[in-house]
Amino acid sequence: MARQNLDDLRRARKAAADTMAAVAARIGALEAAEAPDAAALEAETAAFAAAEAAFARSGGCFNHRPMRGGSSLSMHAWGIAVDLDPERNPLRWGRDRASFATPAYDPFWTIVEAAGATSLGRACNRDWMHFQFARL
Repeated sequence: MARQNLDDLRRARKAAADTMAAVAARIGALEAAEAPDAAALEAETAAFAAAEAAFARSGGCFNHRPMRGGSSLSMHAWGIAVDLDPERNPLRWGRDRASFATPAYDPFWTIVEAAGATSLGRACNRDWMHFQFARL
């Protein structure tokens, strides 16, 4: 089951990335036109935002932003944190609901922790999608 979830995540992420690339190319062509079609540009911009949101829902790594509720930079801003499968491991879910808390993912966590990462889910029972290569 864990393997299927990761395969689904990869497919969703690739589809969203492919859509973003195609839409970005169309936006570039529209912007380069001598007389850009404003309605088409607006529609493509909305399509890009939707693809970007789908990509974000599939997890991520680098994101230059402050920590939630604070002003210090997030571990993601330094590129030393990863979020995976946020739809099945939302921020505030604990081990009673998060997919990554199930025994099927124990081998995954063994590998991640052996590489030096810390899971917020395993350490704090929150944010099971998140692991980072820095101390808590």
